[in-house]
Amino acid sequence: MKRIVAMLLFPMLLILLAGRIHAELPGVSPLPGFFSTDGAVFDMVRHGDVLYVGGDFDNVGQAVGHAAPFDAVTGQLQPAFPKVTGGSVYAFEPDGAGGWFLGGEFTDIGGLPRAGIAHLLSDYSVDAAWNPGANGTVYALLLHNNVLYLGGAFTLTAGQNRQYLAALDPVTGAVTGWNPGADSYIHCLAAGGSAVYAGGSFTVIGGVPRAYLAEIDT
Repeated sequence: MKRIVAMLLFPMLLILLAGRIHAELPGVSPLPGFFSTDGAVFDMVRHGDVLYVGGDFDNVGQAVGHAAPFDAVTGQLQPAFPKVTGGSVYAFEPDGAGGWFLGGEFTDIGGLPRAGIAHLLSDYSVDAAWNPGANGTVYALLLHNNVLYLGGAFTLTAGQNRQYLAALDPVTGAVTGWNPGADSYIHCLAAGGSAVYAGGSFTVIGGVPRAYLAEIDT
């Protein structure tokens, strides 16, 4: 078993760690921005302003949730990104105004409930007015000609029946009338001209036999 000791030179870190240890207790949440390890912690000793932590881990890093932006040049973690919890993020799509659409199986972002789909504004704040939701995982997002297309394992989005494939108004989150439907999951989307291309595990889409790959008119 690996036995590695990390020196975390942060004042008051023991108090922060106590918040994380008790995070599993009802009604108690971990403090934001605290550090995590990639393996079990077996012992801790504080001496002055240094907390020594030992256990079966290799790395210590900031707990950021299921999504995090990095500077493409320096590799540094960017601040202020809201924490995504409850499940994985599978898709990012720029909104054209400096913000982002996120798709996945998460249930919460930035402390707000979001069922598998969310919109972040250019300052990384969660768009409080945009909340269509989906009843299954969103695997793919595509913004094309001012329409947000999504594919995944859902059958309901924005309160409307949509079989694994849907189109939303990117401003309001309302479902459009575009509704080809598929008989199984959609995993990826692409666009060109007046067409949307879908890939997945389906064999029928839009009522027409298509084995795993299809072109659909927008």
